[in-house]
Amino acid sequence: MDGTKVRASNSKKNNYNAKKIEGHLAYIEEKTNEYLAELDKNDIKEQTERVSHVQEKIEKLISNKIKYEVLGTALTESQEPQVSTTDPDARALLVQGQVVEVSYNLQAAVDQKHSLVVATHTINRNDRNAMSGIALEAQANLDKKNFTAILDKGYNNSRELETCQQAGIKTLVAPPP
Repeated sequence: MDGTKVRASNSKKNNYNAKKIEGHLAYIEEKTNEYLAELDKNDIKEQTERVSHVQEKIEKLISNKIKYEVLGTALTESQEPQVSTTDPDARALLVQGQVVEVSYNLQAAVDQKHSLVVATHTINRNDRNAMSGIALEAQANLDKKNFTAILDKGYNNSRELETCQQAGIKTLVAPPP
């Protein structure tokens, strides 16, 4: 059994978490205050040409603020740690080392004897919490009570190992470094 990351159609800039949304809202608030201060200066000098330019910028900021507030509400209501706007099911996942990509994690289990794929599914989290899901799916598809699953070190998680053991699945997982 193993997993592979497949890049989603969603870019990193269209993937949001609470911290990123808060950052955008803080920036909008700061820029709005700057533009309002500029409008006050222009009122004193009565420069109507500059006023319309600044008002356009403020309107754009208000529009963006509404967008980020809606995203924040959607994030809170979904109780998910992230929300992606282009590809809603995609999540920012650690791909390798410290590299993060908005992607999916495809899991597959292959029968060793016949080299046939016996189970697959797509998740939006890393391998660490994926072992029992793919192992139980493979067990059901093979209609076998007991078998051995061989996995790499990325699956080493005691809770997942215990779930497999309770289902009669023997696991061989490479130890962590």
